[in-house]
Amino acid sequence: YPNPCWCDISSTARGWFITLRMVATAVAALPAAWLSRLAGRRAATCTGAAFVLVGQVLQASAQHWLQLLLGNLLIGLGIAPMLHSSWVECAEIAPAQWRAGFLACSAVGRSCGLWASLVCMAAVDMSQLAHGWRLVVVLGAWPTLVKLILVIWLPETPNSLIQRGRLAEGRETLRMIRGPFYDCNKELVDIWQSAGRPTQVMHSKVRIMLDNIREL
Repeated sequence: YPNPCWCDISSTARGWFITLRMVATAVAALPAAWLSRLAGRRAATCTGAAFVLVGQVLQASAQHWLQLLLGNLLIGLGIAPMLHSSWVECAEIAPAQWRAGFLACSAVGRSCGLWASLVCMAAVDMSQLAHGWRLVVVLGAWPTLVKLILVIWLPETPNSLIQRGRLAEGRETLRMIRGPFYDCNKELVDIWQSAGRPTQVMHSKVRIMLDNIREL
């Protein structure tokens, strides 16, 4: 970021400032995976996006370098669950032939976003606006805000629901994603086995569920 007048720090200090975000993301990686498994992909995505958004608001309204530091730390902590859950959800929901393409699009989008951020910072630096750096932070917040709003309508993945023992909900979500005429029982068994659940328990639950459906 361009240096505001009350935050005159050296280029080395600014490098460490950026490094803090990367360190925070690495530290939050394992807790993000735990949160994704315990609370679900959607909850983890919401949590990460909220952390990032709060961090960006703190930075945009900063009046002291400590506020910038705290905002950068929150952004780093939020990136891990937000990106981890998004990638896992894409891998679990997308058809097999499209998964690699979707994940590649995510990497391309992030690269384009970084390039756009550098262009904005260069334009602000050339314009010499008094608070232009705040504008750069605000412009960087809109993707997180859009993601936080859209995730409300995002369905939980069948894998996440089944991992948490919610078999009926996982089956309904799988049918909604794959289509009403899709025979999802085999995929349910595969998901249950990959989650480390006992196969005998899974087959008994599937039989009970099918019996209930036939009664309806």
